[in-house]
Amino acid sequence: FTSIFCLTVMSMDRYLAVVHPIKSTKWRRPRVAKLISGTVWTFSFLVVLPVIIFSDVQEDFQTCNLNWPEPVNIWSMAFIIYTSVLGFFGPLLVICLCYLLIVVKVKSSGLRVGSTRRRRSERKVTRMVVVIVLVFVLCWLPFYTMNIINLIFILPADPVLVGLYFFMVVLSYANSCANPI
Repeated sequence: FTSIFCLTVMSMDRYLAVVHPIKSTKWRRPRVAKLISGTVWTFSFLVVLPVIIFSDVQEDFQTCNLNWPEPVNIWSMAFIIYTSVLGFFGPLLVICLCYLLIVVKVKSSGLRVGSTRRRRSERKVTRMVVVIVLVFVLCWLPFYTMNIINLIFILPADPVLVGLYFFMVVLSYANSCANPI
């Protein structure tokens, strides 16, 4: 979750820097960045507490899985909804909103200035914004889609589906590698 939360905070920071460059100077300082970073890590730890509390090794498969208390179905469903909202849909909404407002600001500034250089800069920012949001969605959407589908329809424990699920987990982790690029 830390990666997603950091990406969300970075989007908010970019929004402040582009849309409110003067007002945001008091917030965009190293001390505030350290405080926000610490808050993100603390919040991430709190969000994953259920995983820490309810994880258990399954001896038959030699894997670590969540071992929910009764009623297992309710706990499992609540956790999937909880992680989907906090780990994907909420951050995606914030990220998209921030970048939409950035694009609107850059376009409105470009229209006033009207320079070729400004339009080139606007296109570059727009491309960067689209790429960041697309990478985020492409890395995480399959994972959360599969989890939500599994809530609605119980998927069989087919080896192909298990392999596909593990691929989606790896793909979601790949987002952390793609962020710096």
